[in-house]
Amino acid sequence: PYLDRVLAGEEVEFEGKAQNEDGSIKYFLTHCVPDRGDDGEVKGYFAVVSDISEVTTATLALRQSETRLRSVIEGIPLVLWATDAQGVFTLSEGRSLQRLGLSPGEVVGRSLFEVYADVPEVVSSARRALEGEAHSGTVRVAGLVFDVHYEPMIDASGEVSGLVGVASDITDRTLIAEDLEASEQKYRELVEEINDVIYSVDRTGVITYVSPAMEPIAGYTIDEVLGRPFTQFVHEDDVMMVSERFARVIDGAAGQLT
Repeated sequence: PYLDRVLAGEEVEFEGKAQNEDGSIKYFLTHCVPDRGDDGEVKGYFAVVSDISEVTTATLALRQSETRLRSVIEGIPLVLWATDAQGVFTLSEGRSLQRLGLSPGEVVGRSLFEVYADVPEVVSSARRALEGEAHSGTVRVAGLVFDVHYEPMIDASGEVSGLVGVASDITDRTLIAEDLEASEQKYRELVEEINDVIYSVDRTGVITYVSPAMEPIAGYTIDEVLGRPFTQFVHEDDVMMVSERFARVIDGAAGQLT
């Protein structure tokens, strides 16, 4: 079809490829110009064939790398994004965009300062990066929690040409940690209201926690007890027996120390 177009009087340029004897592939760029006679009719054509194998091979390799990188990014719970020097998005990719209600590339061309105008932490962090400061921080967006790294992009003249950011979705583990902390706080408050002495020790028998009831019942302050072996508060006649029972408890056997 290309030659038909040339013979019809059209100047044409097209790419092609050929296989060498060794099995390697060569890529060519062919430029065809109609050869017209004195009467203006096309009597043939001139063709210039250029070897573009090196450029084409590099381009194909780059595309393959981009495809692999995109596949990796799309499979990891993060958002990879970039802006120009004015804060306009030039890149927005990553699986976690779905949780934000966004599609890959949806915010490209829009200003970060407008998209996240209601999230001051993002706006201020982006401004810091565009001023040349690389930094990281945690931010909450739309009920999600992200660990974000902001990195300024510096051009050949040393000027900031934009920024690139990587936001890792840490929502699930953050919520678990917060629930655990709240649960521990409720447990601690409950324990501190009980009149009995409640304490905990590590595997070596050192006291790591004791409830406030320790002082009125035993006469020891909390600071006097923490960090000391519990056997120091056992009557000397019972130390051996209690130590043996403690060893069995540590080995996994249920039971009482006294």
